[in-house]
Amino acid sequence: YRQMCLSSTKSKFLMENEVVLRKFNPEAYEKAMEAQDLQELLLHVAPFAGYSSGKEYFEHENPVLYAPQVRTPCLIINAMDDPLTVPTSTRTRGWSYFC
Repeated sequence: YRQMCLSSTKSKFLMENEVVLRKFNPEAYEKAMEAQDLQELLLHVAPFAGYSSGKEYFEHENPVLYAPQVRTPCLIINAMDDPLTVPTSTRTRGWSYFC
């Protein structure tokens, strides 16, 4: 599943936009294409979203940061091996969880 997500992201985002992305930042494009997992890919595509680094990107674009603004109770179901949303995202914020 992880490889399928990575391959699909590279194909649909990077390869389909190769000309534009290479022109904007050829080094970031190459590193993103060489990424071995989605987290690594996200670190390298940060310049395409206007950020100077992957660290800066994650500090501003992590959806978990906006969860405290949700006022309606909700249930979040997340697989322990989800390649996109890691379990520590919720655990470090003091939310209740069940395994």
